[in-house]
Parts: sequence; C-alpha cells; structure tokens
Amino acid sequence: MTVPKTVRIWVEGDARGVVSPKDLILHLIGDPYFREEQWRESPTDTCVIQLGGPGLDQWNVDELSVLTNMTVEGGLMTGIVEPCEPSGPSSASAGGSRSTTCWSTPTRGPSTCGRSRSTSPTSR
Repeated sequence: MTVPKTVRIWVEGDARGVVSPKDLILHLIGDPYFREEQWRESPTDTCVIQLGGPGLDQWNVDELSVLTNMTVEGGLMTGIVEPCEPSGPSSASAGGSRSTTCWSTPTRGPSTCGRSRSTSPTSR
C-alpha cells in the first residue's frame, strides 16, 4: 500500500466577493509545485491537498466541495477540507436529523466530537 503525500494549505482572511473557491483551487493547482508535479519522487506517488484554516468558514458546503472536486483536475488524488463552520456538527442533514460529527486531525491530537476544537495559531 502506498500512502499519498499530503500538502496542507492554510487559508486565512475574508475573500467574499473577491476570490471564489474555484479561483483558489485553480491558483493552487496552477502553482509549479503541483502543475509540474514537483511533489512526485517516483511514478507511483500520489498527492492529497488538505485545506484548513479560518478562511474556509466564509464558504458554504457546496462551495467547499468545489475545492475537493477540482483537485483531481490538477492531477492530484483528492482534496480534503478540515472541519470548519459550514461542514462542522452544526450542519444538519436535509431530513432534519441531528447527528454528532467526529473527526481526527493529526496535528491536533486525538479525535474530537462536537464543536470543541482548538483554533489557536499555535495548534497549526
């Protein structure tokens, strides 16, 4: 089994009305590091983009899905969005059922359920 390389992108700032998720991902996959596959060390290497940060809170779940779906257009394996306000536990399904979302972030320790997660700059 080959474990894909993971590149973490930290998004900050308010880009509402200026930069769309599509603009962001096209800029990222157009960067020489990804476009020229500088991350690749062997022909079987794959790469995943992991997006996180407070800048993602400005976009809804549909807009965040653009980030994950467009990574494949750049020749990457997939994209992952870290839990943020639009995708967190407050997102109820269309059927109205309430569920608790649990996630695990390697840089922040063991899995976390609900809203209690660290967002301090030191936890990056």
